[in-house]
Amino acid sequence: MTSKNKGFIFSCCVLIFLLGACSPGEEAVFLETWSPNEDQLLRITIAEPAALLGCDYCRRPFFVSVYLTKKTWSGEKKIISTRLENDGVPFGPSNIVARWTGEKVALICLRASSLPARGYRILSKDEVSVVETEGC
Repeated sequence: MTSKNKGFIFSCCVLIFLLGACSPGEEAVFLETWSPNEDQLLRITIAEPAALLGCDYCRRPFFVSVYLTKKTWSGEKKIISTRLENDGVPFGPSNIVARWTGEKVALICLRASSLPARGYRILSKDEVSVVETEGC
């Protein structure tokens, strides 16, 4: 085997390792909230990426997903999939907040420790729409 082939194989192994380390891990339910008339459910999950070897204190983003379920649907729909930077402190109730502001309107707020908050307004009438809002 030539040194050119060895270099290519090594580069492929490093690339596969890095791609696996940056991808989300298993999702865990962070928060669930029912609409005021209890016919819709928002479920928010977080997934932490795999740890990088030798880098226990590296900042890694969490992956946040928001699912909407209606009693009239047979399943749930993923309506938001985003990242939330974290400084290593576990997420608490102040980092991810969800509340219904009406029968068919919900507000999601994502607050990282040192970054500006991001908000999403969800309208779930006939069609579901998600609009990013300024702040929360």
